[in-house]
Amino acid sequence: AAHRYNVVHQMGNQGHATDHIRVAKEWFEAGVLGEVKEVHAWNGGPSEHYFGNPQSYPPPESPVPPSLDWDLWLGPRAERPHSTAYVPRTWRGWWDFGSGPLGDWGCHTADLPFWCLNLDGPVSVEAQVGGVRFPQYIPAWAIVTWEFPARGALPPVTVTWYDGGKLPKPPVGVEKIKGSGMYMVGSKATLMTGGRPNFDLCLTEPEKFEDLKRNQPPRTIPRVKGGHWEEWIQAIKGTGPKPGSNFDYAVPLSQMLLLGGVAERLPGKKLLWDNEAGTFTNSPEANALLRSTPRKGWEFDVA
Repeated sequence: AAHRYNVVHQMGNQGHATDHIRVAKEWFEAGVLGEVKEVHAWNGGPSEHYFGNPQSYPPPESPVPPSLDWDLWLGPRAERPHSTAYVPRTWRGWWDFGSGPLGDWGCHTADLPFWCLNLDGPVSVEAQVGGVRFPQYIPAWAIVTWEFPARGALPPVTVTWYDGGKLPKPPVGVEKIKGSGMYMVGSKATLMTGGRPNFDLCLTEPEKFEDLKRNQPPRTIPRVKGGHWEEWIQAIKGTGPKPGSNFDYAVPLSQMLLLGGVAERLPGKKLLWDNEAGTFTNSPEANALLRSTPRKGWEFDVA
């Protein structure tokens, strides 16, 4: 649709406009990390503030606030009574509306490795989960693993996501994993950052990091002036390039996370993905979760 109507488009993963993500990509392309075949990303959530803790399904009905058009808020999803278990912010935990910490934070935390490593569609995805209260709601914790094929000269890579208190093994040079973050294991060095690319970028081996700070690779990627919002505004005005997180980039990143959500709903099974066909090759059940039928009045044409 963005291409059809020739509009400026951008996803709200603000870290993609920072210097940090460009520095990381310059380090990688300069060979600082060597070959990367393993990535780990994690989030401490879900938090009560954004996800709540529903005690029943369906959740208790509540009056629609006068400021809310409930029909419009539901959009194409199936009609149901209004509940404060959905709005204003705890929609994130319901599969009909959100995709849990993976969807909420993955677009930030996985942005750096997705861009640096030129990732696109995986060849497989599988999940371990625990604490599933209702099939309509996210699990209390999840570990999701994607396998990506070789991309030109870049080797295959495995990306693993952890949330709900599950954490990866600390990389070399790090005593304890905490908060939210990501690290990429290279044959020469390991790069680590926080929940967004603009948080604490470093090599985990102190001596290598100190040497890198003294011998920085040259800047090869243009910087964004004014940040994520200014980047978008200037693109609309025609006074700047298209946003870095335009839909051509953001859609494959989003697809990776949404495929992880499908795996969370079918835990314990390795799902094989055909990226060209846009389908799973070994699970009709998983394919049924890729699309939903919009309710009457919200039909749309995807041709």
